[in-house]
Amino acid sequence: MANITLTMQDHQQKALESEFPDVDAFFQNFVNHRYMLREKEILDKLIAHCNTNSITIATGVSAQIDQAYSLDLISKATVDVPKFPE
Repeated sequence: MANITLTMQDHQQKALESEFPDVDAFFQNFVNHRYMLREKEILDKLIAHCNTNSITIATGVSAQIDQAYSLDLISKATVDVPKFPE
């Protein structure tokens, strides 16, 4: 399991605390939601590819995402994401 650390200025933390009672939970929820959207995109692409090419689909989401990588349907992002001003 990956552990990701987020760094922000004190004023950023305080601003978020004025809207969200649990800032950590807000970020975890955001990541979970974004993952679910991306997972669906990946699995849709994998299923379509496997059906078109008569390839057996791996069992389980983790194995299916690995299979999508191995079939070059997805790859690790390489473009630098611009940083937002602090």
